[in-house]
Amino acid sequence: MRTDNVQVIVGNIIHCSDRFNVQLINNGFIIIAGSKILGIGIESDLSETVTRLKLKNFSTRLLKKSQILIPGLVDTHIHAPQYPNCGLGYDMPLLDWLNNYTYKLERKYKDLEFSRRVYTTLVQKTLSHGTTTACYFGCLFNSSTNLLVDTVIEHRQRALIGKINMTHLAPEDYIETPEESISNTKEFINYVLSKESNLVKPIITPRFALSVDMALMKELGVLAKYHNLHIQTHISENVDEVALVQSQYKMNYAKVYDQANLLTEKMCRAELPHQL
Repeated sequence: MRTDNVQVIVGNIIHCSDRFNVQLINNGFIIIAGSKILGIGIESDLSETVTRLKLKNFSTRLLKKSQILIPGLVDTHIHAPQYPNCGLGYDMPLLDWLNNYTYKLERKYKDLEFSRRVYTTLVQKTLSHGTTTACYFGCLFNSSTNLLVDTVIEHRQRALIGKINMTHLAPEDYIETPEESISNTKEFINYVLSKESNLVKPIITPRFALSVDMALMKELGVLAKYHNLHIQTHISENVDEVALVQSQYKMNYAKVYDQANLLTEKMCRAELPHQL
């Protein structure tokens, strides 16, 4: 057991004992060695725990009564390239917003220096607000999304990162052919896996059902299954969008993803059902 660089934090602690239970430990402690939690409990048990773990050298930090230690926050949907546009576009429905605000910005990410500035600012900002895990949409370009991977690893954030797939319903200089989409996605997956990071993993990212077709989605489903990857996309964000999906595929939105073998337990969907 690693016992170097050990820190003991004492104070009020929110503890998630498992995925379904959250508890408040008043006057508690947590013992950390590097990235590992060695122990957690109430302060009266601290001495016994230190003895049991055979800890001799450690630092102790006492939280103020006004402070509370919580687990890192998880943001399951962040469009990294859209960070400069935060707060813009509430005057337009989804498809108009994409054309008038979003695609214009995302095309700028061919510029890697611009990409670096935005991604560095974004990752530092999310970490400063307690987001230790994020699910990121990148942009269409591999070079820029690779840079997002490098930035997240550099700043030690945990993340799922995806290069988006988009073959139509976007400007001509911001789409790819189905063949390019699969080839670029494979290349991106290999880039992330080559990092051998225990923090960052690739995620399959068809932008939404209207920006790809069934054949491409099925190929992405094969890639997801082969590499055992998560999948992220959008669903049912806007009434007009839902109607267009029904018109194009002759089935409801969820059924489209299910038929493409993308609707799995590893899928993360951004949706706004209250608008429907």
